[in-house]
Amino acid sequence: MEIAGYIAIALGVIFMISALYAQSALSALLDHFRHDPELLKETGAISDLYFLFDLLQWRHGFVKYLYRHPEPPAAIAAAFPDYARLRKISNVVYALKIGLGVYLLAMFVAMSVIR
Repeated sequence: MEIAGYIAIALGVIFMISALYAQSALSALLDHFRHDPELLKETGAISDLYFLFDLLQWRHGFVKYLYRHPEPPAAIAAAFPDYARLRKISNVVYALKIGLGVYLLAMFVAMSVIR
């Protein structure tokens, strides 16, 4: 079962690398959301390092907004013509975070049953 720990570490490293990439790729979009009070009502507060800190603290407003809106509002579409790519990056990081949590929970249950 020692391999399960190595897999967890590898998944954590993959998540952190993807979160760093997402943070750099979506920084302009995050700034756009922070400066629009209407969008902040839907997403909640967004920090400068959203993918590195807020997402880990279960503040999913921004990623859920992107997940639920495959087509952006006109103001976002005009400012970010690559919205679909940014949305995919956000969705992948969100899926990795959920996947890591599910894996850790499954390993906890498996270790509890085995012992």
